[in-house]
Amino acid sequence: MYDTLLAFGDSITQFGSNPNISGFVLHLSGYYSRRMDVLNRANDARLAPYSQHVPLDEFYENLHKLVMLLRDPNSDYYSPDTRIVFITPPAVGDRMIEDVAGRNGYAPDRKNSVTKLYADAVKKVARKHDLPVVDIWTAIEDLVHGSASTDSPDCKTESNIAEHDVPTEEASVSPFEGYEKYLLDGLHLNRSGNELLFKLIVSEIEKA
Repeated sequence: MYDTLLAFGDSITQFGSNPNISGFVLHLSGYYSRRMDVLNRANDARLAPYSQHVPLDEFYENLHKLVMLLRDPNSDYYSPDTRIVFITPPAVGDRMIEDVAGRNGYAPDRKNSVTKLYADAVKKVARKHDLPVVDIWTAIEDLVHGSASTDSPDCKTESNIAEHDVPTEEASVSPFEGYEKYLLDGLHLNRSGNELLFKLIVSEIEKA
């Protein structure tokens, strides 16, 4: 009987099972094969008035309630031995979002500055309950803006060292500001983004 890792989220988690983009959930399944079963919310940060939008205060309270379902001894779902690891929403590529929206005839529905507020809320809940958090928002921001090295153990991926991903003068003036290195469409992770998230999750799990 193996432990179970439940990846709970939205379409980013769903895309994590896609082998064509080296999905992080598939990576976790392979990495923890015969050690852990892997079962497969950035949508809440969608801008109002879209139906998926959840106000920031409500988002924070919802995360708190989810934790208490497992941590409150009076809860029907009390499970003190269940480990919880929060994952922030990833950074959003504003220009990619604008490009996709423009080509499909709708207004941009996300902004990275707003997504940061939701990422900060995830970290705030994690601190409140003394829980670990994988901060993929900051990881992508640091890599895109040059604050972190892709040669570091936590950030290096196969795609980072592939020839087509080596930084060039042309890439430095990308119309998408470098977010295309980690995002498919400004929101969902591409191969490099999935590999990055996988490494960050494993690093956090194996700290214990």
